[in-house]
Amino acid sequence: MTKKRKIFLYGAHIGGAATDPNRDQWLVMFANHLADKLNDSNKNFEIVKVPITQYDSSNNHLGRKQHYKSPINEKIRYFPVDQTVTLQDEETLDTLTFSTRWAHRDLLCWHNEFHHFSETTKNSNVKNVIYYGHYQELYQDGLKKGGDWYKLGTLVPQHPHFDPQKDLNSNCFEWKRWLFRPKRWVEDNELPDWNPIHKKLFWQGFFASAGHYGRDCLYWLLYEQLNDMCLNTYGGGNKNHHMYKHKHVADGLCNVKSTFENPFENQMFTSGNDFLKACSSYLVNLSLSGVKDMCYRDIELFSVGCPMIRPRFTAQLMVDIPDDVYIPIDFVARKDGSLTDIEPADHEKLAYDIIDTWNNVKNDKEYLTKVSKNAKEFWREHFSNEKQLELGSKLVTEHFDL
Repeated sequence: MTKKRKIFLYGAHIGGAATDPNRDQWLVMFANHLADKLNDSNKNFEIVKVPITQYDSSNNHLGRKQHYKSPINEKIRYFPVDQTVTLQDEETLDTLTFSTRWAHRDLLCWHNEFHHFSETTKNSNVKNVIYYGHYQELYQDGLKKGGDWYKLGTLVPQHPHFDPQKDLNSNCFEWKRWLFRPKRWVEDNELPDWNPIHKKLFWQGFFASAGHYGRDCLYWLLYEQLNDMCLNTYGGGNKNHHMYKHKHVADGLCNVKSTFENPFENQMFTSGNDFLKACSSYLVNLSLSGVKDMCYRDIELFSVGCPMIRPRFTAQLMVDIPDDVYIPIDFVARKDGSLTDIEPADHEKLAYDIIDTWNNVKNDKEYLTKVSKNAKEFWREHFSNEKQLELGSKLVTEHFDL
């Protein structure tokens, strides 16, 4: 009997690649369906899901209590990184990763553990490819420059296998463009349709006190308190920001505001469908960049055909995002040498450009209907669960020559 070739898959469960099930549910479902699809397609290989293991010591190098034991060598432990799924060939040690993890440093630490293992086996021809949903040439080029690397964030100093000067200038990893994905897995046939019973601009989302620079325009939008905007945000914002002198801005940034005409029992929307139903009931949705340009919200709004106002996309995906699937707003990015092209140089101007754009389109039913139709078709062609699984299966098959 011919021995089956084994490809090990890390991240097909809650707790590993999905340390936060609300954030990573889609990727976990994607990994499981991808494994099943590949296993059904060929009997010469097997995709083996590696289980997560509880680690009884709090003194590991990342302070984490979960890890994977490598099926190839149980002495090797891989500590999970969220928003990340990795496949590894048992024999060649080649790896293929799908990730939307915003922090390059975490993703590189994760991949460097695989690379370190391959080095110890004297295997110098390992192919390590990362398909990245946040791919931007500006970032990837910066990763090869020691000085620029530190602008991306501070690396955990205890990591045993990571030397930024050495590893970032090596060719250990090949970064490639991927697509992006929603937060939660909703079956394609269960998605609601755009049905704007509320003639308002809608936003609900997280607003951190630091790092989410693309969202600082919310200060001015909340300040205006326009009756035809429904803005619900949480995270507190930055209490040192000068706009905090306005009490209603501070109040609006401290908690999700109950301003829905049709209130939901849980304003945080633990159900993916609840959030999509809320979005699809508003005339237009607002989307803003977070730590990186792409947001789960972008794909979710495409999926239900919601017209969306947002700063023009700068992300570089496998497919270009055309202007007719959303309502783009041009902005001038900061030019201070930082590795970002999503932070506006003038947040206040962006806020009032959003208001002007909203006022210009809110009564144009024909235009909004056309944008809705284009968005839905764009999603159906590239971002539906079915299309994502087809693409994932193709990339895995080609990478491992299955």
